Amino acid sequence: MESRERPLDETAGGAMTRDSSNESSAGVLIIGNEVLSGKVEDTNGPFLIRSLRERGVHLKESRVIGDDIDSITTAVRGLSASVTHVITTGGIGPTHDDVTIEAIAKCFGRSVVRHPELERRLNALEAKIN
Repeated sequence: MESRERPLDETAGGAMTRDSSNESSAGVLIIGNEVLSGKVEDTNGPFLIRSLRERGVHLKESRVIGDDIDSITTAVRGLSASVTHVITTGGIGPTHDDVTIEAIAKCFGRSVVRHPELERRLNALEAKIN
């Protein structure tokens, strides 16, 4: 199988990503101290791996990292330079150490902004589930 190097493109957020015109590829970041400590078993990773394969997306890397802003930022920047899609899972639940949203915003030079309509929909969904 021939490997072709694709040029880097700068996105609006300043991250460097590979040109996605030839091959769809992904990197998965499983984020959470609870996963690293063994308190919670990761089931999202295997699900995502199967789902990506079924859709013809080449998974280049799957990584488990803790709830640390610098670790998340470094991992997202590194993966976004070599894949067309970076998928994060975990790290955005209602616990004291959830910093994923803040880290992703920092990674791309953005601010975290609350969207009132989206927040209303999420609260309604949560109420329906509970």
